[in-house]
Amino acid sequence: MKKIMTRFVIYVAGLFINALGITLSTYTGLGVACVTCFCTNLHNALGITLGNAFTLWYCVYVFMEFLMLRKDFGVKNLLQLGFAFILGFFTDFIKSFLILEPVGLVQQLTLLFVSLWVIALSVVILINCDLVPSAPDGFVQVLSKKLNKSFGNVKVIHDISVASAGVLIGFLHSKPEGLGIATVIAAVTLGKMIGVLDRVMGNKVRKVCGVAEK
Repeated sequence: MKKIMTRFVIYVAGLFINALGITLSTYTGLGVACVTCFCTNLHNALGITLGNAFTLWYCVYVFMEFLMLRKDFGVKNLLQLGFAFILGFFTDFIKSFLILEPVGLVQQLTLLFVSLWVIALSVVILINCDLVPSAPDGFVQVLSKKLNKSFGNVKVIHDISVASAGVLIGFLHSKPEGLGIATVIAAVTLGKMIGVLDRVMGNKVRKVCGVAEK
């Protein structure tokens, strides 16, 4: 029971860290990470909060997992819907009190890379807790197994595709928002950052959570 509770607490912490990284990225003034770029344009187009945009889009990820897995679609995949709603809540909650105004390019770039490492850290925690991955990462996990490719490499392709779709939505609505040098940097580096942190601490997280090491 103690191991289960520890695993659950670490998982919820990973969710909060993920929402924190997302929120930090919105204040850089240089654009946002790729999934955030998509959801930023989605929330503008639909007139909903950023958190609700994340929830909606993450539900779409779960549906795409169902289409790929069919009979192998299980409870863990379905529980990603719960992840979607909790992340949406955390995102709107953090944005309600956290306001940052970096001054100058150095501060903006510093905040950008902090946000990317925070997001990468959260992904490693969530994956290695082996409970319920975030919907985007659960989708990438399923896709990488289907394609027999590494998670990090598929993540890069996924991020570029999602950012491009976000830009398209922005153009169709009025103009794209969230697109900038940060979007490009995130598309190219975030998957690699996840790979680095996973090698460094992935098994440590699994050990604390009582999950078999890779």
